[in-house]
Amino acid sequence: MVLSKEQQHTIAEQQHTTSSTEQQVVLDAELQLWNHTFGYVKSMALKATLDLGILDAIHQHGSSAICSHR
Repeated sequence: MVLSKEQQHTIAEQQHTTSSTEQQVVLDAELQLWNHTFGYVKSMALKATLDLGILDAIHQHGSSAICSHR
């Protein structure tokens, strides 16, 4: 079967649209994965802060503190 140039162009546009849609789906999935990853990292940072007693140390000091260890 021989396709006209218009038909070939239409098929190429459909393939490009499908490809763009698939790329968008992959990018959306990657964005969601990164959001979950950073959410996990933030919660682990908060847990470490609580476990180390950093909030209590800041509260007892009265404000933010500077670490003098070098």
